[in-house]
Amino acid sequence: MLKKSQMLKSTSCANSVAGLGKEEALLSVALSPLGGTTMGASLDVSGLPRLARPLRVLLVEDDASIREGLNKLVNTLGHRAHITQNVREALDLAVSENEAFDLLLSDISLPDGDGWELLRCLSEAGLRPWRAIAISGRCSMQDLARSREAGFDRHFCKPVEMAVLEAILREATEEAPH
Repeated sequence: MLKKSQMLKSTSCANSVAGLGKEEALLSVALSPLGGTTMGASLDVSGLPRLARPLRVLLVEDDASIREGLNKLVNTLGHRAHITQNVREALDLAVSENEAFDLLLSDISLPDGDGWELLRCLSEAGLRPWRAIAISGRCSMQDLARSREAGFDRHFCKPVEMAVLEAILREATEEAPH
């Protein structure tokens, strides 16, 4: 039996693509409310209820400005962001933490691999986050199908409105096992 660190040294998690019906795939991206704020906007969180338990969020994004905006949102809402820029850093961090994160927020196109491979490797190592969300510029029907096949719960197309990201985090907080 391989140790988690040995398993994660391999980046050859196989891709397997399965088709989705058009309506099913579109539900994954149809949550953007009209008139929401954008990633760069400030977020007013005054009057928000305190969290029962902050989420441990593994944030994987190679674009510095998007990474900064996501980090700010996660922290503003009272969660703990663990930030990485690529697959290797994310896998190394997951192994060093030796505990699955509550939520994975991951870009799909990363410099050293992709978010699909990352989630498969985390799952194979027994470190799959409770919830996994893809946030990507890759938004074809095939990309949405690959995200679903890889195990992502949702796939949002960039740019994602701030209100959508806030809703994702609130929903994850309410539904997370305590």
